[in-house]
Amino acid sequence: MKSVRRLFPLLFALAFFACNKTASNDDTDVANLPTPTATSETTDTDSQSDPAASGTLAIDLGTVTADVRQAAMSTMETGDATVMAGGGQIALELTEASSHCTQTGEPISADSSKNVTYQGEDTPRLNTTLPEYVTGRFYCLLAIDTDSMESVPGAITRGRIWPCMIGMVEYDGIEHVKTVATLGADKELTRACIGEFRYQGLETQGIDAINITYTARAVTEEKWKGSWDGYLQYSVEAQGEPFGEGKILVRDSGGILAYGSYDAPDSASNDDGESYVISLNKSTGKVFYEAFMPKYSTRDAASASQGQHKRLLVEGSFDESTKKFTSVTRFEGVESGIFYDPASSFTAKILTLKGTVGSNASDGLRAAKYDTTCLPEQGLTCLRDLGKWEIMTGISQKCWGQTGSQCTNNDGILLASEKDLEFLLDPTAFPDLTKSASWFDELALPTWTSVTTAAVQ
Repeated sequence: MKSVRRLFPLLFALAFFACNKTASNDDTDVANLPTPTATSETTDTDSQSDPAASGTLAIDLGTVTADVRQAAMSTMETGDATVMAGGGQIALELTEASSHCTQTGEPISADSSKNVTYQGEDTPRLNTTLPEYVTGRFYCLLAIDTDSMESVPGAITRGRIWPCMIGMVEYDGIEHVKTVATLGADKELTRACIGEFRYQGLETQGIDAINITYTARAVTEEKWKGSWDGYLQYSVEAQGEPFGEGKILVRDSGGILAYGSYDAPDSASNDDGESYVISLNKSTGKVFYEAFMPKYSTRDAASASQGQHKRLLVEGSFDESTKKFTSVTRFEGVESGIFYDPASSFTAKILTLKGTVGSNASDGLRAAKYDTTCLPEQGLTCLRDLGKWEIMTGISQKCWGQTGSQCTNNDGILLASEKDLEFLLDPTAFPDLTKSASWFDELALPTWTSVTTAAVQ
């Protein structure tokens, strides 16, 4: 099946909207909107139920994704998160996040002299060579909804479009076809799930119905038992054209909200798709997140290609009544990105942050930033040469924290060997790496005690 990436412009805007668009309240708040009940009929195309299915499991995917998204964003609303914003240089109120983060999740300093406009960008943002860049970047990864895989809430917003439209799912092992009358009876459902910007695109193109074919069942696989409650596979079609397809794992039990998503790639490309997982443990106050996006695109293409990998662990106090965090006590994160320009060179970065929040000498967040640039004639294998990576002076090993915080006994997360560079997920440099589809198919509920630079943790 063709992927949404190769279809007409509306499809690109609808399900995989470019991350550099201008933020709007309609888009960034969409995941918090209530999900109306669809009035159109759901048709069962296969009456043979999976005998292994429990027949009793029912989970509202729209609610799960909205709640876990809100919880993740709320970690950066707490007063304890000031160290994440470079000692308070970025406002921490969620309502102000769009003024202090670009729509691609880059920090913007309140001191305009610290911002620069990079080539190909319109919005000035914090100079990446300044000490507060790493903490500001991780702050924005949680605080701003980029409507893309660039941030945690953005990935959830984009990934929850079809689950939101499906709503309450009976995990009965039966194939269902749900038709959503996008411009008619189900227009409010559609607006709530895809946002006003995308909805205007539907109206412009005259797409009055979307068909979602899905099969959901209770988890029976040993590899997933104890981690996930349900598994769902879906494909989407409108006007005879495929919108895309994917897989979902979900949990809403035992005080844990968790959601795993795999978006299948375009069959005509060498890409491997995109996967992510987010989990909220309400009792321990921990949020786990990982976005796993290796890129297999042909590197001599005219346009730039890139791969991304993000892994975050945030710990604090979660308030069940408000579904938000009231404090943050620990943060650990690693982010990598590869950016390729066939006409000149390609660059890569790895950012790390680790520590606890408090006023003791052992508290504080230790930051590090690594960069490398390779010329085309060097080949992509130069990424695996640790000697070509530079740790940014002035940023790395800086301790961010409250008065008294000294990051004692906290060296942060450092690149010590070539093995650490596998976190980049580049198959040219590391041909034996796990692919995104395989990563999702073996996905267990995250329970890390600490974040590492391993390709698969």
